[in-house]
Amino acid sequence: RASIALGADPARIRRIIWYAELDRFVPEAADPGLRARFGWPDDALMVLSLRNYRPDTNLDVAVRAFADVVAAEPRARLVLAARAGPLRGELERLVADLGLNGTVVLHRAEWVDLPALVASADVLLSLPASDSTPASLLEAMATGLPAVCGIAPSIDEWVGQGDGAELVPCRDEGAVAAALLGLLRDPDRRRAYGDRNSRVVRERIGDPGLALEQLYRELVTA
Repeated sequence: RASIALGADPARIRRIIWYAELDRFVPEAADPGLRARFGWPDDALMVLSLRNYRPDTNLDVAVRAFADVVAAEPRARLVLAARAGPLRGELERLVADLGLNGTVVLHRAEWVDLPALVASADVLLSLPASDSTPASLLEAMATGLPAVCGIAPSIDEWVGQGDGAELVPCRDEGAVAAALLGLLRDPDRRRAYGDRNSRVVRERIGDPGLALEQLYRELVTA
């Protein structure tokens, strides 16, 4: 939109999302032993964050909101899955201070482990202050996860309020907690959101290799 506003020809713009590996992310990848390895019961309701430990991802809000969630829903569990970020130590202290060590895990997620981790979750939680069509959202959608997302540009291009997700202000702990509890307590809504997300993301992205090949052919024959 910014390019068009500056005078670009819309007919010469292509949007090809090549970095989301949708073929790897399917519900069948779920790991039935994951909860046990975390020391959790089989009926634990798992909230999953895939954002790195940075200020802009608002994981402090996620942890504080989750403290209210688990107080109301004892089956709830939270996995903060990331590989890096300067706030890991601060978040570990926050988890301990809130007495959440048994219900919150900071887990280093390797590339090979991500499909099973995502497919084993019940709800995706993503609260960045700004974003740009994150692979983590698209891959969770492809797996069939419902989401609680912070209101941010690009997120609303993929999910809407009541349409695959609950959208909340990124720094509103009460709204985040209420949205998570609503989904965790409503398996039918989780299923409906997840089915919608899987269908929409696969319809809209398609095969990026074919799209790139078509674009290259257009360019070389122009």
